[in-house]
Amino acid sequence: MKDAYCVIGCDESFPYELTCPQCGAEVDIWSEVYETQCRLCGYLLYRHEKYVN
Repeated sequence: MKDAYCVIGCDESFPYELTCPQCGAEVDIWSEVYETQCRLCGYLLYRHEKYVN
């Protein structure tokens, strides 16, 4: 069986779109980042607690 390979490049990061649970704003968190802050209300979102749109 052949090994799987990364189509877009394994070193490239990509954003996830999340919804802030406090204000409902759409927030991007990049694949290599563990946490980010909502630009509108300042709520701290963690990658493992994401609400995916």
